[in-house]
Amino acid sequence: MFLRELNEKHEIENADFLVDGAPWLQARLHELGMHFWHESFGERNPVE
Repeated sequence: MFLRELNEKHEIENADFLVDGAPWLQARLHELGMHFWHESFGERNPVE
């Protein structure tokens, strides 16, 4: 739903998505043929 709404409001065909530890999102982006890469930044603040 998020990607559909994002695509309706913006041109995301050529967008690159930065994904941090969300395998479900990586799988969906791959299914849709979207460009993405995985980047982990180590320990995160629990408030985030």
